[in-house]
Amino acid sequence: MKKLAGILLPLLVILLIAALCAIPASADDAVIFISDEGTGDGSAPDKPLGNAPDYYTWSESAFKSSAINLAIAKLAENGKGGTVVVVGPVVALWGRQNEANAKSASEYRFSPDLLDKALEFTFTSVYNGVDYRDSGAYIGMQRTAAQALCFELRCTSTFTNINFRINNVPEAQIPTAGIVFGTYGYKAVFAEGVETESYLNGEKLEPTTDNAKYFFSVMGGPRYNNVTADTDLTVLSGTWRAVSGGLAGFGSKRDEYGNQTGNAKVELGGTAVVLEAFNGGTYASGGSISGDVEALISGGKIYGSVNAAGEGGFKGNTSKVRLTITGGDFTDCEGINDYGVSPANELPGYTLLDYSAADAATAAAVKDLIVGFDEIIAPAGQATPDTTAAPDTTAAPGADTTAAPDTTAAPGADTTAAPDTTAAPGDDTTAAPDTTKAPDTAKAPEKAAEGGNNTGLIIGIIAAVVVVCAIVVAVILSKKKGKKD
Repeated sequence: MKKLAGILLPLLVILLIAALCAIPASADDAVIFISDEGTGDGSAPDKPLGNAPDYYTWSESAFKSSAINLAIAKLAENGKGGTVVVVGPVVALWGRQNEANAKSASEYRFSPDLLDKALEFTFTSVYNGVDYRDSGAYIGMQRTAAQALCFELRCTSTFTNINFRINNVPEAQIPTAGIVFGTYGYKAVFAEGVETESYLNGEKLEPTTDNAKYFFSVMGGPRYNNVTADTDLTVLSGTWRAVSGGLAGFGSKRDEYGNQTGNAKVELGGTAVVLEAFNGGTYASGGSISGDVEALISGGKIYGSVNAAGEGGFKGNTSKVRLTITGGDFTDCEGINDYGVSPANELPGYTLLDYSAADAATAAAVKDLIVGFDEIIAPAGQATPDTTAAPDTTAAPGADTTAAPDTTAAPGADTTAAPDTTAAPGDDTTAAPDTTKAPDTAKAPEKAAEGGNNTGLIIGIIAAVVVVCAIVVAVILSKKKGKKD
């Protein structure tokens, strides 16, 4: 009996230690806390990961040393992604252009490298019941005339309960396409609780149509590069200059930039506010898509116009465009168009507007705003609106409809600025088509529970401990019974 106990008890101790060690390891793998001034390893809110020292000196790859990208790189090591919790200010200082030479918009990239789209990341400032925005947490960018920053997303992401802040100095450039948040064909969900703020010379700006150019324009594609990808963008909160399912493009047709090969998918809903335009396809009249467009408006409030196909048109005339409206506030909307005012590329082959599932108030508002469309599906009992009305010839806000093709204009910027020709290390603007099928729904991915990576291991270890204990008890009872007999 003593010999058996001498073997089983140490084994029991080893298994218990292994179970205890496994639990915190999985949490560390799944969640990282960050703040610009953090000096920790990111394992806890009071040990946030911060910027590396070399981030504060510009280089073409300095963005990789920012707190955001250090966290993304660390989470990518587990092969799944995870959650980045922003617990303090996290500010992008510059993009990939040297500040001394920069003359136009420059991208700050989320993701140190071009990551597999199967890796999913969540960015938030609310975790375990604590809202770190109350103590000043946000993701921001510092924009100057030499560093007119835009954001470039290169990882599959969900943003929820987080603040974005744009700090403009008076001489900061505002490109024609706006301050772009380009998602480059990576699935992006701006879920509940996203707030977008803009400051000019330290003063917070009101989110009005007059101030629209100071707020983000979010795109399913890039600001100016050509891209081969199916885009998938969902916007359920925040205030935006424009929301577009495709890329930005230019105010004039340019084949070397601003073309998307692939389909565009976009949803606007929740509490999101659009100050200028909602586009199913491209933002600017010179952009183009080789593919179809699927757009959904399920909520939110829209000022300006809705352009189902987008502003820029298509490569070829076989593309199909479907706009579905189930909700939303159209009180201040200027029109629901099949496509923009004067696309520089070809018109779609077919456009459909379906608002049959909208409630009575929404349907009544939509009916009076419709311009064009090859087919309209109205709610039961409502007469189908006339689809022959000519498009409004007044240019949409921010659109360039008169400029001839400019061979010297900066991509997405003012026509006097030089283009950003510096590619990021490993950046490929003609990437191979994305073969990863996007999810069919617009739901944000559910956050994995802490410890989820090793749940099976922990359960197995606990089961083994239970079995060992049962064996020990059985042996002891057997010995006692033997002695009595």
